[in-house]
Amino acid sequence: MEELEYEFSTNTIPPISYFEYADCGSFNQILPTDTEITITPSKEDNPLNGVGTYDLIIIQKHIDGIDLFDTPFQWIAADANNDKVIDNLDILECRNLILGIYTNLPDNSSWRFVDKNYVFPTPDPLSAPFPENVTVNTSNLPAINPEFVGVKICDLSCGNLVGFYDLEPENQHLIGIPEPNPTNEGAMLPLQLLGNESVLMEVMDLSGRLLFRNVMTLLAGPALLEIPASAMPQAGVYVWRVQAGEVLKSGKIVRY
Repeated sequence: MEELEYEFSTNTIPPISYFEYADCGSFNQILPTDTEITITPSKEDNPLNGVGTYDLIIIQKHIDGIDLFDTPFQWIAADANNDKVIDNLDILECRNLILGIYTNLPDNSSWRFVDKNYVFPTPDPLSAPFPENVTVNTSNLPAINPEFVGVKICDLSCGNLVGFYDLEPENQHLIGIPEPNPTNEGAMLPLQLLGNESVLMEVMDLSGRLLFRNVMTLLAGPALLEIPASAMPQAGVYVWRVQAGEVLKSGKIVRY
């Protein structure tokens, strides 16, 4: 993990000890001895690290009540605009980051760090401010090590895409699957391109009749393709197909 920056509130700086960072990584840091020190971790570089289109689907499922977040840290990660409410505006902020419209989130930092011992309120973990620094007396160290949970904003799964993307050879593009499926509207399909590429998306009925076709040129990196509701005019089973370069993937999607 890259070196982190810290803000210290202290009057003396002789050397010693360390603290740990939990969740998706770890770090050690030299601390001064025999003094009280306020530790405020921060990390602002590489805001897109670990963020992908699957994270948008996780947020949407939580908003729709289909699959609620498992931990308070997912609430923090999903609150991209930092307004303490999880809604479609957060999806828009994360999507702007993925598409390169943003280089940094305008109303949030790349990472947030939470005192590991903090107990979040329920049912809404964001209903009260959470502690982002810890004050310690270094004479108690290393018996007492302050610990933080690091939360990457917009990364709801710590970058884990296993089970969402099929495993492909390293020199090929990754094509996901549409979500939600079944759907009563449209769906979104993620893909990861290794280079700039022409991408074809088609939707057909079971007889093979073409109902929707979209050809687009996309830049290298993550992208999110839309299967509009109009491509599936009535309830039933449809076939989707996506081709990116030489990689072709297809499957079925159900509209109810």
